[in-house]
Amino acid sequence: MNKYRARLVSIGKKYFEEKMRPFLIQKGLLNNTLICFSGSIAYGYCDKLSDIEMEYYIHKKLNKQALREVVEILSKEGVYESVRLSIGLNTEWKLNLILNNKTGNFWKSFDPYQLFEMTHALAIWDPFKIIEKIKKQVAFYPNPIFKKVVRGLWITANDSGFYNADFSIKRGNYTEGYTFLYRGLEALLRLIYVLNREYYPHSKWLTRQLSTLKNNFNAKYYLKKINSGNLKDRYKTFCLFIKEFEQFFLKKHNIIERKYVFDPWVLLKKPYYIHCTF
Repeated sequence: MNKYRARLVSIGKKYFEEKMRPFLIQKGLLNNTLICFSGSIAYGYCDKLSDIEMEYYIHKKLNKQALREVVEILSKEGVYESVRLSIGLNTEWKLNLILNNKTGNFWKSFDPYQLFEMTHALAIWDPFKIIEKIKKQVAFYPNPIFKKVVRGLWITANDSGFYNADFSIKRGNYTEGYTFLYRGLEALLRLIYVLNREYYPHSKWLTRQLSTLKNNFNAKYYLKKINSGNLKDRYKTFCLFIKEFEQFFLKKHNIIERKYVFDPWVLLKKPYYIHCTF
């Protein structure tokens, strides 16, 4: 645990003990509440610019008035001990479906960023061991969804990074060229995580764990070249990078069929998932 993370964890736990625990005890909710770190503290990516992000989940049905009171007291955006603090009621993880073993319904809609967050959450207070159950039940995509995610990323890498970046450059539309090239690069970096059976993190953290993955597709080498030189040279490097994935898929044809490796647009006729983010 680096020094920044250790400090933020200590401050966050102190805030829980001083500000949150007494209120939860008063309302008889302490043993029905999950409180955990999310964001860079949970992921281990802390630096001097990091803030404290905390989520809480009430494992008990409350009427609207009681829930409103909880939210007014516990939710907070501000500063505590000179650190930015963001605490919110968790309504997006669909924990009821996980805790009630309704994972089929859970997978009908999902957000990759939330999946990464859920499986990296760091518990502060978790009497029901909810975090443990989350990490067990949604450890990774079920195979049909895994293939949908891979198809969407492969389509994006090729359509944006390989095709549209190329023709934007040829037309002299360099702003568009950079946009498409880095959209394609983002898709390839996300794909590395997924092909290693890991959820990918938020784009601002995409390169942080590449070196820890079993197969990182020589990303460090290609990224060093892509991040220097003119746009045409960067595009040429991207084309070499994407070939690493083509070779992988040709060997692992049970993920993407051989005939779709070099013609990924045909995959548009199959189920695929595109992750659109803000």
